Amino acid sequence: MNLIRIAGHPFIDFINTNPVAEGRSVELIVSVDDLRTALFELGFLDEPDYELNCDKHVRVAQELREDFRELLLADKGFRVSRDDNSKVLRQVNRWVSQIGENILTRADSEYVIAYQNGTLPKPLVQLLRSGIELLCSEKYKRVRKCSNPACVLWYLDTTKSRTRSWCSMSTCGNLSKARTFRNRHKTTLP
Repeated sequence: MNLIRIAGHPFIDFINTNPVAEGRSVELIVSVDDLRTALFELGFLDEPDYELNCDKHVRVAQELREDFRELLLADKGFRVSRDDNSKVLRQVNRWVSQIGENILTRADSEYVIAYQNGTLPKPLVQLLRSGIELLCSEKYKRVRKCSNPACVLWYLDTTKSRTRSWCSMSTCGNLSKARTFRNRHKTTLP
């Protein structure tokens, strides 16, 4: 498994574990070993041989990722329906309730939550808390989707000017610049 580490935040890097390559979705977390490796590399596991040993944990992690991705899409304006936003917030609250947190709410356009005891495996609780803390922080305003319409990756814009457009300059940024260059320098045939 080749984890994509371009987002600038471990939870967003986790969200990016289902990228698109050559027009196809590529699942990076297929097995328990993949999940264990990803959680270790992202800093949610203290040791790589932690007892995550059931396929259920893989499915839970994939569902968690997809529900938070849907929240990002809805919250960042990629979904138009207010019902979509409410539905996605309910899905995320389902995760929040599984780790014992209070219900996630919006107050003055910011997310608010308080922690209690958790019931999911420790690394998944740490992963989920990282995502919730991101949602409730000022950093959340700087979470962006790559400007390449074919790309599904997200990142935290840490540039001083807050103008980062691409998940990675070496992939989507270079493709866009090359496309713009070609279009600008096309020779028109008579």
